[in-house]
Amino acid sequence: MDASGLGALYYMEQPVTAEIPKTPDPVFEPAVDYRPLLTVMGMFAAAVAGLGIWWIKKSHTTVIYVAQPISAGEPAKKVETKTCTYTGKLNLYAVRTADGRDIPPQTYRLFGRSSGRITLGHILASCRIKPGNIGADDIIFYPGPQRSVIVMDQSEGCTLLRGTEILKKGMGYPVFYNEKLTISFEDEATEMEIHYKNLKPSEREIQ
Repeated sequence: MDASGLGALYYMEQPVTAEIPKTPDPVFEPAVDYRPLLTVMGMFAAAVAGLGIWWIKKSHTTVIYVAQPISAGEPAKKVETKTCTYTGKLNLYAVRTADGRDIPPQTYRLFGRSSGRITLGHILASCRIKPGNIGADDIIFYPGPQRSVIVMDQSEGCTLLRGTEILKKGMGYPVFYNEKLTISFEDEATEMEIHYKNLKPSEREIQ
């Protein structure tokens, strides 16, 4: 305590005045117009979708060259098989087999099937005929115009005849009702006849 008995004296400084910096008001930029970008993206998406649809249709379209009759004197004609449908049936007769066994006549129904390519190997397998690797998978069938079926030999060693005409390899040939194909396979021991026939009215019901 001091001499006056009032205790210790404390001195407090006056509050210090400090200048508070002012935060500037936010500046809002004008909104970006995304409509042109969205329009471009929409057009691009539509173009991609259109290209995809075109590609799907093209992938299901088979274009083959079909030989014309000699009397017509014209080159092979390009045919799109997507516009054609299968009709009729194929009657199969094994004339000779490599092991000499007898195979009963078989019938393969074409009517009602999708219009894609079908190999002879698939047809034989469907009829439970297993001749082995003799080139049957390289004999191809397509649906043709005017209720025909187009056959093409893409094998290396098979011989394919339509009636008595030897068919060139890699070329499509139309076969019409009641015409016959004769095939000598690559093993030179197996021979088969295929008769293309119309269906009877009672056979036209989808099974």
